[in-house]
Amino acid sequence: MTTVLALFTCFNRKEKSVHAIESLLSGNPGIDFTFLVVDDGSTDGTEELIESFAADGGVPFDYIRKRNGGKHTALNSAHRYIKGKYVTVLDSDDVLAPNAVETIITEWKKYDSNQAVNVLYFYKVTPEGALFCYVDNPNTVTETYRVRRRSDMHSRDCCDVLPVSCF
Repeated sequence: MTTVLALFTCFNRKEKSVHAIESLLSGNPGIDFTFLVVDDGSTDGTEELIESFAADGGVPFDYIRKRNGGKHTALNSAHRYIKGKYVTVLDSDDVLAPNAVETIITEWKKYDSNQAVNVLYFYKVTPEGALFCYVDNPNTVTETYRVRRRSDMHSRDCCDVLPVSCF
């Protein structure tokens, strides 16, 4: 069974998508993860790009192409294809740190038996290590949720990771 499913939505972001996919592939050798790519009607060669990555055979790629309808419809289209243990929702311009998937797995193992925890946030940082957003206590899931809901922090400031059971 796939441990982490990287759910990746895109629309005409071929050049950005290359960096996002390469960051995940190069930084996580030997880790069990799968890509689920939902192409929201791209016309810039995104499909060919995904096919070229899939042809390498190193990591499984599931590809869904749909008529353009926005990110929310792309995410909705993905539901029936979600598998594995954890899902991380990525945008086409997300570049993940080396060992990101390993970190996701390690952190989730701490909460697997706690039914009250259904999402972990991993924050984006600058190359110097500073957070892109304000968080009172980034080590507390409850605090993270409270701060996220009351602040100007946008979802693009962090990577959400959920157990598949949430779907």
